[in-house]
Formats: sequence, structure tokens, C-alpha cells
Amino acid sequence: MFARMSDLHVLLLMALVGKTACGFSLMSLLESLDPDWTPDQYDYSYEDYNQEENTSSTLTHAENPDWYYTEDQADPCQPNPCEHGGDCLVHGSTFTCSCLAPFSGNKCQKVQNTCKDNPCGRGQCLITQSPPYYRCVCKHPYTGPSCSQVVPVCRPNPCQNGATCSRHKRRSKFTCACPDQFKGKFCEIGSDDCYVGDGYSYRGKMNRTVNQHACLYWNSHLLLQENYNMFMEDAETHGIGEHNFCSIKTRHLKVVLGDQDLKKEEFHEQSFRVEKIFKYSHYNERDEIPHNDIALLKLKPVDGHCALESKYVKTVCLPDGSFPSGSECHISGWGVTETGKGSRQLLDAKVKLIANTLCNSRQLYDHMIDDSMICAGNLQKPGQDTCQGDSGGPLTCEKDGTYYVYGIVSWGLECGKRPGVYTQVTKFLNWIKATIKSESGF
Repeated sequence: MFARMSDLHVLLLMALVGKTACGFSLMSLLESLDPDWTPDQYDYSYEDYNQEENTSSTLTHAENPDWYYTEDQADPCQPNPCEHGGDCLVHGSTFTCSCLAPFSGNKCQKVQNTCKDNPCGRGQCLITQSPPYYRCVCKHPYTGPSCSQVVPVCRPNPCQNGATCSRHKRRSKFTCACPDQFKGKFCEIGSDDCYVGDGYSYRGKMNRTVNQHACLYWNSHLLLQENYNMFMEDAETHGIGEHNFCSIKTRHLKVVLGDQDLKKEEFHEQSFRVEKIFKYSHYNERDEIPHNDIALLKLKPVDGHCALESKYVKTVCLPDGSFPSGSECHISGWGVTETGKGSRQLLDAKVKLIANTLCNSRQLYDHMIDDSMICAGNLQKPGQDTCQGDSGGPLTCEKDGTYYVYGIVSWGLECGKRPGVYTQVTKFLNWIKATIKSESGF
């Protein structure tokens, strides 16, 4: 049994998105600069210094006392070249840096990406300077150290400032009814919390854009390659502290093909940045139900190519017609299981297509299903289903040895008890082909 949410979902092979700044404060680490030191000057008498003898014998470096330096023998550790509090160790005329975790590099200038194996499945992974060198910020209603547990959306009440919580038909959705002076998804924004103007000097605690997009944290692993992040030199002087940095640029999205274990980086994975997002223009939500729930991603090539077919990465075709009701199809994902937690390993199951007329019966979805959707499940033996965390995943059906992506995980009620609801791909074939053609230039 899996999970489903319903924002715009991605039609793209069997890819996992997201392995998609609001600030976590780290004090900038200042280099320790000792005062310039000038070695003592020594006068030698003629008796102590014989010029003629000195032409045939010199004092080797090993014979010099530790305190002896000539003017051209500068201490390579003064000033300290090691960043982020690293210790500088002298080795002859050069140095090495002993770095504090999670830093590395010849000058401790790099930050180890402790989030690369996605330890926070359903949340944001933030890099920290204390063990285990990351922490997870979960998206409600997910909770737990790795954001793998699910709690009822309104118990306890996530809404702040006296707001009331109302459940939606979809299990992961809820609405906070805010008092007049508050706004935001959790009613967390007060009337005096927003900065009017260019916002240059604002260092508040808001964590959403005007359009209600969630922000990243400054110490998010997604910002490590950016010029500004929590670990840059003199971060605090740039105003980077416990406040947010909002960015929804596509360079922060990543598609991983061939992934099986969410907590391990596997040799067969293929990762790509997202170059562009194509949102279907008629996507909408009515009565908390998503309609026309589909989007396309254009990947940025790596070394001149995109996906390479392998044992773990296979193409799936667009359908050229409808599959009849009762056809056995396949679902897969890492969503919530009967244990109430998301799966670390990729799971799959078989379901049967269900006619919309039957799915719209009073016992099932009571006329909530339209022609942009299709249902799949097992009415005789409930239990095999998608659930929260499987959204955007594929419903694939096989014909003559070829697999077709016939549906996309969209929404549903009561995981495992009612059929899952999927985006009906055949309705969008013209839009998909036209979008691909316009982008490829063919």
C-alpha cells in the first residue's frame, strides 16, 4: 500500500524528483590571525662567523632550532589558510589542514554533502556541524527523525494563533481557518511580519513566498553549489542567519533515474537537473480534487546525453489507445505502507483498471471522477493501492511485451480501501506530443 498527495505531478519515465532557502543559523567562522612576527636579529662577531669556512659548509634545515627562521622562510600557517576552524599543520615549506566535520578539502573550504543519500525521504535535509551532520525538517503531516511516519493532518492541530484545522478529502491536505489578523498556510504570518519595499534589510521568519511556495533553508544541501549559502565565508556579514531564502528556480530540482534505495546512492543511478517545467494550463482544483493533474519536465543533458537505457532504467511508451476495464497494470513507489511509514525500498504492486462509471458509484467516489482521471485497484481484494508519497508515479500497462504509461498517481480516499485515482494519460497525448515537438525543434 502506497501514498498519494496531489500537487502537479510529473510524467517522466519512473523518475523520482526531488532528491526539490529559509535560514538555519550558523555563526561564520573567522580565521585566527596572529600578529606579524619578526624573528630576532642576531649579530655575530668575526670570531663566531668565518666567511671562508661558510662557503664549504652550510647549516641544514634539520639542524636549525624550531625558533630559527631566516627572512625567506615564512611560516605557511601564518596567517591560518584553513577555513571553517580547521587546524593548520606545517610540513616543511608547505602545510596541511586538519578539518572539522563536515568540512573537507585542502583548505577545509568544501562542505561534505551529508544529505546526498536522501535520509529525509518526505522532508528537507539540512546540513549541520554536529553529528550526524544533518537534520530533517518534515512536511506536515510527515514526522519522525527521517520524516517517514504519518500523523492525522489535524491531530495535533498544526494551525497557529488559534486557527482551526479542517481535513480535505485527500489525506495529506488540510486547511487552516485563520483569525483576521493572520495569514499563511499555518496562520503563522502576523499583520506586522511582512516587510514593505524591496525587503533588503528584512530578516524575519516567514517561510513562504507571496504565492505560497515553500522556501529553502540557507543550509539546505541544494544550495551548496550556490555563491551564497550558510557555509560561505563571512556568511553572517551578508545577513545570512535564521531567516529564509526563497527560490523556486528549476536548477534546484533534480531527477534521479534507476533509484531503488532512497537512503543509498547506487552505482546505476542517473541524475539530471531540470531545465524547464511545463505545467498543463488547465490544471485546477475543485472541491479539493485535482483536475488535469499533469506536468512535463525537460532534463538538462549530462555530457551531451540524457537518459541511457540500462538494466535499471527503461523507457516506457505513450499509449496509442485505451486499455479495457479489468486490465491488470502495475504501480510502484516509495509511499506510505500499512505500517504508516514510507518505504526505503522501491515497491510495486498489481492493480486492475476500473471503469469510470463504476468508480463514480455512490459506494466509491460518488461522481468525483471526470474524463481526466481513471481508477485502478482490486474491488474483490482491497489492499493493493498507492498512498501518500507515491504521487507522480506511474501506472503502467503491458501489451504485446511493451509497457505503456497509462496513468499518473494523482489522488484518492482511504488508501487501500477504495481504488486509487490516476491522471488519464490518453487525454493529454496531443499536448504531450506538441510540447515535446516545440522543444525539440522537430
